[in-house]
Amino acid sequence: MRLPKWRRDEELDEEIRTHLDMAVRDRMERGESAEQARKAVLREFGNVGLVKEVTRDMWGWRSLEQLAQDLRYGGRMLVKQPGFTLIAVITLALGIGACTAIFSVVNGVLLNPLPFAEPDRLVMIYGKFLSYGSSNMSLSVPEFVDCRDRTSSFEQLAAYDDFSANLADTGGEPERVEALAVTPDLFTVLKVTPLYGRAFLPEEAQQGHDDVVMISHDLWQRRFAADPEAVGRQVIVNGRNHTIVGVMRPGFAFPQRTQLWKPLWFPAEQFTPPWRGSRGLTVVSRLKPGVGLTVAQAEMDRLAAQLTTDYPRNYESRGLQISLVPLLADVVGDTRQALLLLLGAVAFVTLIACANVANLLLTRATARRQEVAVRLALGARRGRIVRQLVTESLLLAVIGGALALLIALWGVHLLLSVAPENLPRLHEVRVDARVLAFTFAVSLLTGTLFGVAPALAASNPDLNEALKEGRRGATGGTRGARLRSAFVITEVALALVLLVGAGLLLKSLWQLQGVNPGFNPDGVLTMRMMLPFEVYEKPAQRTAFYRQVLDAIKAVPGVEEAAAVSRLPLRQGSTSGTISGENSAVGPNDLPVEVDWNWVTPGYFKSMGVEVLAGRVFTEADAEGAPRAAIVDESFARTFFPNEDPLGKRIKRGKLDSTRPWMTVVGVVRQVHSRRLDATEREQVYFPFYQDPSPYNMTLVVRAGVASPLSLGPEVRSAILSVDHNQPVFDVLTMRQVVGDSLAERHFSMLLMALFAGVALILAAVGIYGVMSYSVSQRTHEVGIRMALGAPAGSILRLIIRQGMAVTLAGVGIGLLAALALTRLLASLLYSVSATDPLTFVLVGALLMAIALLACYIPARRATKVDPMTALRYE
Repeated sequence: MRLPKWRRDEELDEEIRTHLDMAVRDRMERGESAEQARKAVLREFGNVGLVKEVTRDMWGWRSLEQLAQDLRYGGRMLVKQPGFTLIAVITLALGIGACTAIFSVVNGVLLNPLPFAEPDRLVMIYGKFLSYGSSNMSLSVPEFVDCRDRTSSFEQLAAYDDFSANLADTGGEPERVEALAVTPDLFTVLKVTPLYGRAFLPEEAQQGHDDVVMISHDLWQRRFAADPEAVGRQVIVNGRNHTIVGVMRPGFAFPQRTQLWKPLWFPAEQFTPPWRGSRGLTVVSRLKPGVGLTVAQAEMDRLAAQLTTDYPRNYESRGLQISLVPLLADVVGDTRQALLLLLGAVAFVTLIACANVANLLLTRATARRQEVAVRLALGARRGRIVRQLVTESLLLAVIGGALALLIALWGVHLLLSVAPENLPRLHEVRVDARVLAFTFAVSLLTGTLFGVAPALAASNPDLNEALKEGRRGATGGTRGARLRSAFVITEVALALVLLVGAGLLLKSLWQLQGVNPGFNPDGVLTMRMMLPFEVYEKPAQRTAFYRQVLDAIKAVPGVEEAAAVSRLPLRQGSTSGTISGENSAVGPNDLPVEVDWNWVTPGYFKSMGVEVLAGRVFTEADAEGAPRAAIVDESFARTFFPNEDPLGKRIKRGKLDSTRPWMTVVGVVRQVHSRRLDATEREQVYFPFYQDPSPYNMTLVVRAGVASPLSLGPEVRSAILSVDHNQPVFDVLTMRQVVGDSLAERHFSMLLMALFAGVALILAAVGIYGVMSYSVSQRTHEVGIRMALGAPAGSILRLIIRQGMAVTLAGVGIGLLAALALTRLLASLLYSVSATDPLTFVLVGALLMAIALLACYIPARRATKVDPMTALRYE
């Protein structure tokens, strides 16, 4: 048998020529001519260029040169297989892009420092009554003074109270803006200075000297056309002239969305002990340098104990606690847990994408096993081969990461459009340098994750077998099959965890939407108003205004009923305080019961569709001078007057020995969800507004007889302006929108989790289908033999499906165990659903099995259609 002569310019040593000759000899033994065998060997082994590269590996080039060589060669290999490259890049881009988009939100909300100097030293100070099990509450003026004067941990403290401001200036229409009354040292605590003008002076926190305001940069641009001369201009705030003394810097809005600040002053009587129970101040402080949160909290614990000793009547029975909360944690609130869970969920999607690409690489490595074998036979080290293959994986990951950035930019825009408006720090979410570094790091990590295992498997072939052409039906080795199965099991397990999480959130949201809020939200229009104190200082003025406004609104065509309420359910919650009942089940020696209370005008319960269970509703006769009346809800009746008729019972605000007037219970209504649909509500009491017109901030509630309540908005607004042309309205919403807004954060979390779970399900199905398709193509010869021997198509179908479903069952089993452990992290986001809800687990497992069955059936069905004579040629 005559072998071909290899050209001398290839400069191959004897060992290399021997290996090439062996490959040609194997082909010639199978009937090929010498020239055909030589060309085939050169073609299969990457021709002479590959041989030269292997020879260079043997000679040991320097690292940078090897890296450049690997990159060039890897790029050529990816270009030679555009279909594989495109699928892998798109899969990675989806996984990394989704991860980057969510990280952008996490970065903007949780990781970016607040825009203040040394923000880690800023803490909020809250009170809490342990006996009530209440959450953080604001402080009273005496408590604020105690924290300021009886502690040494703080550099400075400031207090503020929010209010709604009606802003007007010469020639402009009035508008409502978010405003804050602040102690002058707030800006010193935050270490911020105005862009123009100055901050408040200490003497401006006194009655008669507080007619100055500072405005936000946004309000300055929008209302005053960014005119630097706006400083010193007169504006009307709640009907009273004020002077603008400062314009804040861009981006400053403390708290979030605040547009106007004015000095806060305290009347002398508010410093006395009776005012300790009147809480409305939010306190922010800056820790002294070197003082940690633990040390400061210990001092606050000592202060709470001292106050309990000094004022036992106020604190002893309630268990006072004064808590410090870092400012960032206070701003973020409960959003932190939801965002971290979403980041974990999208990380699962990225891992599934990596597993899919790893399977693609394993399949590709099988096709390249002869190339790898000859490189090893020619003397290349295994580590060199692994490095080359991992370099190709990293190239894929970097290209996928670049595309992922484009997807992330679109994804961030989409997230911001669907995110709830009350998501904190939403305006700070963007793709910045940290996000770019994160994307690059994730790209490198994923490239390593999905590249190493296939590279290790491909770099250790059976040389004796791989140097031959081999049978067409060769599977690429048992190790490759095991790795492919392991990747599919991983995909199925991760997808199941995400699907279970999405299923639990969906069921929880479904349960919440089925909760009866206690009112009928359909056909109700709402809008808020803030009466300026300076214009409506006297109670009679406020009463007259609302009587006229409600009469004007009721005259609008399409309006069935109209009323006003001090706190709108699910939007503003309720104010609260203690109530005592004459001869009630709650005695004078028991702990006081804190209940929610609301001021309402006649017609409120009809407007809101609140069911009256007993007695009557308020009427125009429940006015000043008439016997004091109150309406309680069913929960209040059970707590204070169990097994008794509450009608005719007398109650009062505060303790039994307080000087407040007695009120007679004239009606009992259905309990209303005031704060959240998933919260256990307090007992509720309603007072007639015309008897005690204390609130300045009221919400109008209009029951419409038309299909679209919002269509009545302009006419209702005109009716209000006909009474007072300087009175703006804001927060114009239907009650159905209010209910929807209360569930917005849950909708957001559920929507994203469902999206990620859907992507994971598709990727897992694609992974199963890909593995089964490859397995069927490699077993064509075996299938042909079975069918030639008389095996029915059904048995072939069952054989292949059984193989795929065995892998799926393993993944489902592992996924169920992981879900049982991980879904407990969702417990705080669930309502009336267990984190281990059996029905959800069963349905999700069944869904995944059904999808897997379909993914296995398609290639199995195709295998049964193969002509046995054709299949037998795969030898």
